Amino acid sequence: MAEYARLTGYAEMPPLWSLGYQQSHRTLASREEILAEAKTFRERRLPCDALIYLGTGFCPSGWNTANGSFAWNSRVFPDPKEMLHELHKDNFRAVLHAVILTDKLRGKVHDRCEPTRYNAEEASCHWNAHRADFALGVDGWVA
Repeated sequence: MAEYARLTGYAEMPPLWSLGYQQSHRTLASREEILAEAKTFRERRLPCDALIYLGTGFCPSGWNTANGSFAWNSRVFPDPKEMLHELHKDNFRAVLHAVILTDKLRGKVHDRCEPTRYNAEEASCHWNAHRADFALGVDGWVA
């Protein structure tokens, strides 16, 4: 294994918060419910590091507007930047579930996307197409 790691590189360790309990949500339908759920975890001193929000299509009211979309569902997240800031203040990480509607996606998000040759099968172009919908810049998040 040491020789394999020398040749290919060592695996990166996941962030510490990802090793703890993560609560997935399927039924939260409003800003108030989302923040109250997080508050309940902290008030009852339940260990939880991340809150997972499913995309629309996988639950009655998801974080986004539709499968494949990075646009926030304003009924659930009317002020996403402020809501994520509130969750971060309580030491939560938010994990957003999304489905990319192609089985031919290739490349990496950080690859160069040529805007004049948009190709939905290139990961970098797919991400850039949704960047304006998703950009938050919350606590160091770069979207």
